Amino acid sequence: SGTGSIGLDAGREVFVQSVSTGGQGGIGIVSRTADVHVIRSLHTAAGPINVVAGQSVSLDGTAVVRSVSGDVALTATYQDFVQHAGSLIDSGFGRVRIHAGFDAQIGVVRSSNLSRFRITATAGNHLNDGGNSHRNVLDAQLNSRLDQLNQASLSRLSILAGFPSPLESLKKRNEAVVSIDSAPITEAKIDANGAIVLSGAD
Repeated sequence: SGTGSIGLDAGREVFVQSVSTGGQGGIGIVSRTADVHVIRSLHTAAGPINVVAGQSVSLDGTAVVRSVSGDVALTATYQDFVQHAGSLIDSGFGRVRIHAGFDAQIGVVRSSNLSRFRITATAGNHLNDGGNSHRNVLDAQLNSRLDQLNQASLSRLSILAGFPSPLESLKKRNEAVVSIDSAPITEAKIDANGAIVLSGAD
């Protein structure tokens, strides 16, 4: 589309082949009630890439979601986010935000953003990040055992990153599983004002 923004708002399932734009132009793909399948590529220069599905988001093994410097946000509102082997998410100097209402399966994700929170993922049930400890992830399923804190690769920013469902889940359970880098945290609780207090964090 040259340097303009591209938007698709569909009521049903969406299959994306190749979409590209330059300049400050962004890409927005929305399926209000169903799934979004990225088959080939989504590419921007400085603009953001936003994919929102009412149900699930999947990236085929041939899919490449890439921006030179724009943020990339992929949201599966009620179901799974699945990044199949062979696919790539690369936000360049932008940040990556992934959210799944249920399970999230994450593959190769890259960002050269200077923030230590350049890649953040959340899942309402279970998150499989391929054992990559450099990601900042929040997994609701890990909340039940505070003695597992050192095994989690989580961050404060993940909790506050604007994903209301996991945050509300944490508040209702009055406990959280978090780890800042390698610093152990022995307790995470909700204070009288509803804030999440992380003992042992700087």
